[in-house]
Order: sequence, then structure tokens, then C-alpha cells
Amino acid sequence: MVKGELLKIIESELNNLEAAGLYKEERTVGLQPDQMVELSGGSTYLNFCSSDYLGLASDSDLGRVEEGSSPFGSSSTRLLCGTLKVHQDLESWLSLFFDREASMVLPTVYEAHLGIFEALCGEKDVIILDALASSSLRDGARLSQAKVLFYQNNDMQNLEEQLKKTEHHRFRFIVTDGVFTLNGIPSDLISMVDLSKKYNATLIVSDVEGVGVMGATGRGALQWQNVQTEVDLLIGSLGHLIGESGGGFISGRKDLIRWLKQKSKPYLFQIPSSPRSLFPYIKLIERLNGDQAPLDRLNKLKNLFGQSLVDHGLEVLGFDHPIIAVRIGNAVATQRIVNYLFEKQIYATGYCYPLVPRGEALLRFQITAGHSVEALTESIQTLTHAVHRFLD
Repeated sequence: MVKGELLKIIESELNNLEAAGLYKEERTVGLQPDQMVELSGGSTYLNFCSSDYLGLASDSDLGRVEEGSSPFGSSSTRLLCGTLKVHQDLESWLSLFFDREASMVLPTVYEAHLGIFEALCGEKDVIILDALASSSLRDGARLSQAKVLFYQNNDMQNLEEQLKKTEHHRFRFIVTDGVFTLNGIPSDLISMVDLSKKYNATLIVSDVEGVGVMGATGRGALQWQNVQTEVDLLIGSLGHLIGESGGGFISGRKDLIRWLKQKSKPYLFQIPSSPRSLFPYIKLIERLNGDQAPLDRLNKLKNLFGQSLVDHGLEVLGFDHPIIAVRIGNAVATQRIVNYLFEKQIYATGYCYPLVPRGEALLRFQITAGHSVEALTESIQTLTHAVHRFLD
């Protein structure tokens, strides 16, 4: 029986994952103040795995719903049943905030990634992706009929080589993350803008990690590198900033957004986010427009954490972004350090092959405005001790 054989194979593969130590257990957690999490056993841990960078996930003002708003969903797709004013308001706010001609809102950034390429690219075109581009960007590219190529991570020389090789294609699309989720390193967007102009390519940047936390006023990696108006399409997520799954959007030139609204399947066929879920994002943009305090505090704390690790002799990949990665190298030592930190009630992650090349295992910390200076200082001491203990 096919079903029985399938289940046997799956059971065997699950056993293999467990035996190799690669099976991912989901821990049951409860959120606590000051970036602490409570695990099912009742112990609390300092959380370095949160994307609540600005510390706004528990902000009661963002959670308040506008009076008179629908307590339910949007009933049907926007083109079929009509669009609601709250969707248009959020799109207008996004365009204003990111200095773009137009924007479109989708339920999640994953749907933005899935829907953008199939609508824009055909079999005569080529999509050139960074080798470390997020998996959903890869999924979206592969759903299109275009040829998909990769260039070495943040290697502009290799990107130019790919552009030279593909001059015979009708349209070329350069695609990258604004900040790489794995290590917090920003893309070289300045060079990419220059190459896109030189080779007449369309530049698409998914700045999921950068929006709200990079740049002088939180406009993201594009603002940080002063290329806000030079990128053709910006993909992002507001939900990422407040611990929600929604808030996906695409911003860019007006005609590109108009076309995507006509052809992007997730936009056409997916019921949009409910009005109740969108009001917090409008309030978030209003907050980011006028209140620099959370961003200023975040920058202070990430700089403190990153520079202190450097001063203690650790190999920090960079701290331009609140994702701070520390290269350990040895995979076994990395896992032992993660386990030791957990014993000391510090909740952080480690990455080994195949997520990173062999011999380049790393530790990953996400700093937020909710962390305290005291907690970070203690964590630095504990981490430094662990690294010397398991590497020396």
C-alpha cells in the first residue's frame, strides 16, 4: 500500500534526524517582561531569539482596535468583494514612510515572496539571487518560468559575472535580502544599485530584517545605505517588528505595483488580513514616524553588546544590525556553548553545517530594545567564559 510505504519512509527519516541530532524540538514558552521567556518547566531565560527588536510586541496602544472596526475578517478577496479603507490607508502610510510611489499589502511576507516573480518574470527572463537569500525568495523565484541563477553571498564581482553571462535574456532581476537573517550582515546595496543601472536590471530587495531597525529613522537597510529611491521594488514585513505573522508588503514604482495587483496570485486569490489585524501596523508606522526612543535605545544596546564581544576577543561578524553573529568555527564546541548558555538560563541559537559552511559554525544573538544593560553585561561574561572553556 502506497500510504503505508510513505509512512515507513517518513518514520525512518525522522529517526535519522533524531539520531543525527538534527531533529528540531519546539519548546513551549511564555513571554515575560524585559525579553525573558518562561519555558514549560517554569524556569525563565534571557531571550536572544526574538525579533521584537523595538520592544513593542507587548505595547497596549498598538493592540487597541479602532472603534467601529469589523470584529471579523474581510469576507473575500479585494478585487472580488471590494477593498476596505484600512487596506488603502496602510498602503498610503507605507508609501509615505518608505518614500515610494505605491504599495500593496499582503497577509504575510511569505506570500509577497511567492507572488512577485510569477507576475513579473517569464521564460525569457532570468532571476539572479544571492546564495544566502531567504528560502521563501527562492521558492518564489522557482515558481516563475524564469531561469534562476545564484551569485556568491555579497560577492559583487560574481554578481557582475552572472550579469555579463545573461545579457541575451529579455529581462534580468537582481534579488537579495537587505539584511541576511543568518548572520545580520547587510547586502552591499550601493554596488547592487550601480550594477542594476549598468546592466539595465531590475533590483528587488526583501528588507524583512532591516525595516524599522536600520537607518537614521528606521526606514531600513535602503535608508542605511542611502539608496531608498534607487531600488525598484522593496519587500518587507511590519509584523516582524511586533511579533506578528502578518504585515507583508511590497512598495515601489506605481506601474509595477499596479501590475502586481493585477497578476500576483496571492493578492488575487487570498483573503486579505482582517481590519483588526491591520490597525496595529498603521499605529506602528505612526510611532516610528515620531518616536525615535526605541530605535535609539536599540542602537545603544546592540553597539554595547557587539563592541564588548570584540573587546573580549571574540570574532564578531558585525553589529550594524541587532542580529549579532559570533564565529566559533568548530561545530561540536558551538553546540556545547549553546547548551552551557542554556544551563545558565540564556536562550540563544547556534548554526552549523549545512546551514553554514563546514568549519564556520556560529552563535547568533538578537538584541532588542527590551534588553537591559545589566542582563547584556552578565551574558557577555557568561559567553566569554563558555567560549574560552570549550575552545581553549
